[in-house]
Formats: sequence, structure tokens, C-alpha cells
Amino acid sequence: MHLTASPYIIIGLFISAVFAALFIYIWRYRTMPKEAAPLSLALLTVSMWLAAYSLGLISIDLETKLLWAKIEYIGITLMPLCLVSFAIFYARLQKWQQPKILALLAIIPLVTLVLAWTNESHELIWRNVSITPGGPLTFLVKSYGAWFWIYGSYTYLLLAASSFLLVRKALATSQKKLAVAVIAGVLTPWISNILYVLQVRPESGLDLTPYAFAFTALMLLLIIFRYKLLDILPIARSAVIDYMNDGLIILDEHDQILDLNPVAQRILGFTKYEATGKMFGLTALAQTSDNSSQAPQELTIDNDGEKQHYDIASTPLDDNSGKYCGRVILLRDISERTNMEARLKLSEQWYRNLFNASPEAIMLIDAEVKIREVSDRFYELTGYNAEQILNKSVLDLPFLPENSLKIVAQKVALRLQQQEIYPYEIDVITASGERLDVRLFGTLMNDIQGQASYDLVMALDITAEKKSQEELMRSEAKLKDYSENLERVVEDKTKELKIRSDAVQKSISAIGLSTLGREVMYVNDSFLAMWGYENADEVIGKSTSSFWVDSNLGTVIEKMVREKGMFIGEAVGLKKDGSTFIADLTINTIKNDAGEHICFMGSMFDITRRKELEKKLMRSEKLTTIGQLASGVAHDLRNPLNVIKNAAFLLQLKLKDDDSDNDMVQKYIGLLNKAVDTSDNIIGDLLVFAGTSAPKLQKVDIGEILDSVLSQIQTTDEIALVPEISPNLPQINADEGQIQRVFQNMIDNAMRAIEQAGTLTVRANIIDRFIQIEIQDTGTGIAAEHLDDIFEPLFTTYADRGGTGLGLSICSSIIEAHNGTIDVASKEGIGTTFTIKLPI
Repeated sequence: MHLTASPYIIIGLFISAVFAALFIYIWRYRTMPKEAAPLSLALLTVSMWLAAYSLGLISIDLETKLLWAKIEYIGITLMPLCLVSFAIFYARLQKWQQPKILALLAIIPLVTLVLAWTNESHELIWRNVSITPGGPLTFLVKSYGAWFWIYGSYTYLLLAASSFLLVRKALATSQKKLAVAVIAGVLTPWISNILYVLQVRPESGLDLTPYAFAFTALMLLLIIFRYKLLDILPIARSAVIDYMNDGLIILDEHDQILDLNPVAQRILGFTKYEATGKMFGLTALAQTSDNSSQAPQELTIDNDGEKQHYDIASTPLDDNSGKYCGRVILLRDISERTNMEARLKLSEQWYRNLFNASPEAIMLIDAEVKIREVSDRFYELTGYNAEQILNKSVLDLPFLPENSLKIVAQKVALRLQQQEIYPYEIDVITASGERLDVRLFGTLMNDIQGQASYDLVMALDITAEKKSQEELMRSEAKLKDYSENLERVVEDKTKELKIRSDAVQKSISAIGLSTLGREVMYVNDSFLAMWGYENADEVIGKSTSSFWVDSNLGTVIEKMVREKGMFIGEAVGLKKDGSTFIADLTINTIKNDAGEHICFMGSMFDITRRKELEKKLMRSEKLTTIGQLASGVAHDLRNPLNVIKNAAFLLQLKLKDDDSDNDMVQKYIGLLNKAVDTSDNIIGDLLVFAGTSAPKLQKVDIGEILDSVLSQIQTTDEIALVPEISPNLPQINADEGQIQRVFQNMIDNAMRAIEQAGTLTVRANIIDRFIQIEIQDTGTGIAAEHLDDIFEPLFTTYADRGGTGLGLSICSSIIEAHNGTIDVASKEGIGTTFTIKLPI
């Protein structure tokens, strides 16, 4: 190895030594290994690159320079990789931080390094290598191979990605000096490369690239020490903001969006980059003239019909000098709380209605034996108002005479010892001075901790009962019997209520309750079964419109209920799995004591099966009637028609050739014969229809039957007949004559449907356990409103062309008798496809 001294190596070797020392320091300094590791390795690779490049400059023989050039490739291949890795971690692109992603990025650099060290065997990096003098130094002159340009392009891609990530992250911060340092660092390698391409350099052949990357590393070091780039606090703060459950938006002093976390992006419907720089449209809700902090306000957003509720809180931001520089907007989702408050309010309304609707006077007494709530019936019973009763101790109630006060005091003492005290009787003096006998029934109520904290007391006016006791006191047995009967009545009422509740829940009729806003409140077991749900939690809270195919049905029902008091009708229901059914429903409203509508109640039955049976029954009755008509008159009609046809024939024979009216008479005789033939065809169809009997089953080959029918079809040049019949179709049990009649009829219909040019395709293949036959034409098609009627007897759209309306009805009856199915799909102007399935 031959070396020569030169002052140009001093800077490179010095920087190399400094960077090697800094690598050791930074590796020990790092507090977040994944961010510090690539930056530390970048320092090491630059150190190796500069050292090898400097030693290569002072080498004077080709072999030594080529060795150092290969060592340089350790830095050339690893430095861009370290830089892009650092940029990925710095920009917190978590999905790119996976080891497998970084390994993929390293494939091309590692391949390049291996190719550089083995270049002599393939010359993919350098093809021709020589030495040229450049002043006091000599430079290695190389012509590059194919892989060099591939790796060069890849390096530019890595540098571009690194520059973009680092500059974007720097510009997003409020520290302008940090942004300048990052921009200067990432632009230096680009400037160096441009100068190298333009051959602007201190010495001819001198490459400034390793020095440029050294400057980049210095700028990144400046960011580390000056701005604490890798400290845990800013990274942790940013992570907390990104993963917090509330939406957070940062505005500048002009109310333009600077930053927002993922939750805020989802709420506003913008990505971070779409929203940055836009005016924040909700600042009027959270900003005052002096930019002071505001108490949270509520915002409701309609998200595809589902209302989302948010609390908005605004906090102003000041810079170090105390000057207003922006604000932070916090959006907290309170939808669940708002919905719960609404349900709680409704539940409270129900409780209040039940509380006041009770025929007994009710009191709610707390653990301090103070009256907290009384029902309207209680005020009616005593004649006192709320101010005289509420929040007073039971021992201070104005309607208790002295004897009753002693009883109540004894009971209260026992109650405070958590002993059972109910029922008992007291006297009450009303505000008007009337004396009443009252029996008190009570039950203990627990608080949310399960402690007995309240008494629910019912006061029953037994004055009339006491007066009647003078007559009942004749017998102690009668009094005992009365007491037992009274208890039995209470027990029976409780059982009756339970039976009624169970009856509603287990009713075969689907029963549901909804709010006036048409949100489901309650459903019974039959409702869940009818719509295919497993439990009520899947249904409660959903809009009633989601259970019907017609989304406007709820509006129609509500209008009719409010106008006529009730809706009775039929509708198509939409099950959980997407299938449909026909329901018979009755809808009315439930009112409170004030006559106000508080909810809707619906009772529904699935009548799909009944509708199908009705349709089949109507068709069966129609078929029976037509069959009877056909068998009764078809034969009788043919005799007169034969007479007419014979008379026309004889009349035609009697015509004289020299008769001037001969052509006209011949024309009318032709029309007469055509009308007779048409009538004879109708009678023939009627006789076939009336004579259709149970199929005589035997083993038949569907493929052979189709071939036979198709061989008899006469087509024009404009109509293409395309048979697609699978070979080796299995034999099935069928009546060959009836099946052949079906195919003949349906193929003739398809031919007639093609008015001019078109294609008739006949397919036969095996689908599951059926032989499926498709007869498809490109004719005029069938109107949508006729598709449900085409198999009905006497229905035809070809009456003007001699159609009887019996052909498809006969085909349907034959296929059904073979336990098969026949379906149709058609679009006007496109064509029709009939699909027949026969069991194997």
C-alpha cells in the first residue's frame, strides 16, 4: 500500500474522529432507543465514509484506492438508510416502524454493498477503473455499471422521503429555529450533489457528498442537544394527545387550525392535512371578546341520522410575553350521557305517572324520617299542600293527632332499628277538620350501595271500613276472615299483574313500544323471534323505520294514528338477516292521565304463510273453474266449428271462376278458416288443461328430450339457436310426454318473443341436487308489472296473436306435479330467462 500526504485529508479525518467519539456518546445518551439508534449509526457510517474517502485520496496506487472505495460503500449504502429510519421514527410513522419494513428497506443497500466488494466478478458497480492526477492528489476514475444507477435512484428516493418527513415535521412545530436547522441539514446533500453534477468543486474529481452528509449529521446533533429532540417529555405529550379519547384542536391567533388529534379529525370529517390552515367554524361557541376561557357548551352533530353530542371547552394560549397567541378547543363526546339522561327523564316521567296515578296515597320517607315525595292522591286525602308536608319529619306532620303521633313515634323508633313495622293504622285529621282512619302499608327501598335508605309508604283510607266494622265486630271470625280476604286481594292483585306482564312477554303476537320519536322502548319474545333477533338489547333504541322495507311507513302510521286514533293494515317487514315477511299490524298510542300521548304501541302477526296459502287457494279455485269449463264446453264447441269449416270448404268449391266477386269471397273464406283454426287451438289448449293428469313417472333423459325438441325447431337466419346442454346428465323420474310438452311450449314462446333478430339459448346442467334448464331469449322481454301474473290461467299479453293464456299455466302445473320449480327473470327490451329445476 502506497500513501502520500495531503492537507485535504485533515478535515475529513478530523471530522471522522469527532463523529466516532460522538457515536459512543450519543449511544450512551439516548433515552428512547428506537429514535436514537438510527441517528447514532448515521454518525458512525459518516465517520467510516469520511475516513475511507480521505485515505483513498492520499493513496497513490490503483489497488489501494480501489480498496478504500469499497470501504467507502459501507457509509454510502448505510447512511441514507440510517437517515430515512431516523426520519420515520422522528415523524412517528408507527406502521413503518416495524422490523420487517426496515428490513425490506435495507435489502437494496446490502445487495449493493456485496456487489461493490465482489465487483471484479461481474462489474455491475464499476466497469472501468483508472487513476487520474488532480493537483497534489490523484483521483479514482470509474465508469459505472447497471446496478450503480439502480442504487443511485434508490438513494435519491430515500433522501427525498427523509427530507419530506423531516421538513414537514419541523414546519409543524412552533420553533422556527428548529425548522431552519432541519431544512438546512436535509438540503445540504442535495446541494452537494447538484454541485458535483455541475462539476463545481475545489479540486477536479473531488466528491463533496460525504462532507455534505457530515453537515446533515451535525444539524441533527444540534437539534438533539439544543431542542432536546429525543427527550421523553415532548414525545410522551404528543402520544397522549394522539391517543386521548377527546377531540383536541389547536388554533392560532386568527382562529386557523394548527393541529388536531385523530379524534377531532373523525368528529370534523377532515384529515389533519385537509384541516390545517382552515378557519375553525365553531369558535363562536367557545370564544369571547377578551379571549378568556369559557365554560363547556354543548354541540349536536347529525352523523348519517345518528345524533352525536359534544361538550366544547375553550382554553386561551399565551406566549412567553403574555400575549394571546391562540387557543385549545376540547371536544368531549357526551352522546351516551345525553341519551342516558333522556332515558332517565323518560323513566322518571313514567315513575311520576305511575306514582300519581296510584289510587292509594303514597309517601317516600328517607333514612332521617323526612317526607321527600308524596303523590297527588296524598294531597287530596289530607287537604294539605306541598309546603306543609315536604321535607318535614313525620313527627311534625300537621295532620297527625296526638294519639296517632305516639303510634308513629313508636314505629319510627322501631324503623331506625331496622325492624319491620308495616302495616299499621293511625288517625288523620284533614285540613278541613274531617277525621279519617288510615292504614299504612310500606316497603323498604335500597340505595345504590344496597343500604335500606327509603320507605315507600302507601296510605289507604279505611274510614268506611272502620265504620262498617261496627257491624262486622259481631264475630271475631268474620273480622279475621275479612283481614285474610283483604290480604288475599292484595296478593291476587300482585299475581294478576305478574300474569299480565308474563302474558304480554310470552304473547304469540309480536308487541313493541316506541317513543314518540319512533325509537324502540320495549319488545316481547315474539317480536324478537319474528324479526330474527336474539335479545332485546339488539333492538332497544333503534328507529322503528329500520324494521320495515318502506322507510316512510312510520310517518304514514303516525299521521293516521294521530288523525283516527289507530292504524290497522299490512306491511312488509325487514328481518335482521335481510329477508322479508308480510305482517298484519295494529298501532295505537298510550296516554297518561293528562291525555297526552307518551308512546306508541304496536301488535303484529306474521301473515306471510297465510298470504301464500290464499294465493295458492285462489289459483287452485281458478284452475278448478277453468278445468270444469274446459271439460264442459270444449267438445260441444268443436262440433259447430267443424260444421262452419266444412261449409266454408263446400262454399269455396261452388265458386265459379268467371265470377267477378270471386277474389273477395275467397278472401273472406280464408279469414273464416283462420278464425276457425284459432278457435280450435283455444279448444285444444282447454282440453289439454282440463285433461292434465298426474305424471306417469319413469326414467327419462332430459338431454335427449331437449335434443328432440330442438331438432324440430325451425328458425330463421336472423335468430341464432345456441344449445348448451351438459353431456351425461343423469336420468330422472318424470313423465316424458308432459316434460316434452313443457319444453316445446316454452321454446315456442321464446321464439315468438324475438320479433326480428336475436339469440335463443337453451342450457341444461346440474346445480346441487337438481337438473337446471334455462331457456333464455333476447326478445322484447316482459313488463315488470306482469311478472307475477304470467303463470295465471287465461293471462296473456299475446291475445292479438292468438294467445290463450293457458300455455305457461299448464307448464307450471306440470313442473309442480314433478316436485320442481319454474321461475322467470326478464327486462323489457333485453330479454327473458325461464329457469326450470327438476329434482334428481
